[in-house]
Amino acid sequence: MKATTLINGRKAIILHDKSRSNKIISLCNFKVMSTLEILLSGNRSRKHEAGLTTLRATQTMEFNNLIGTTRVSNLVIPLRKELPKGAIITFRYVGEKQGRYAIINDKKFIDVADKLVNEIRKKISKEV
Repeated sequence: MKATTLINGRKAIILHDKSRSNKIISLCNFKVMSTLEILLSGNRSRKHEAGLTTLRATQTMEFNNLIGTTRVSNLVIPLRKELPKGAIITFRYVGEKQGRYAIINDKKFIDVADKLVNEIRKKISKEV
């Protein structure tokens, strides 16, 4: 059994915290920007006493409902390459089958992600 850690006050298993892919996916597209905006939309003031606290821990089905994608991993690849290592994690709460994607609630990670989403937004608006 894989080691568990506390994430948002619940036991969880971290599946990925860095990109292992060699796929080249454009960072500057609407779905990648939307994915990052969704991950950043959580409560920034909440901190759990033990373990990791994330912003919005989002399952694949939620992404499908919000932006119409079922391959969230492909949208997270360019984000993981641009953000500091460990900023975006893929994890599963113990007892659940579906994984979740989340940004760790850390000022350094959030500041870099906020800057990145603004850069992507500017590049997309110039292309339109």
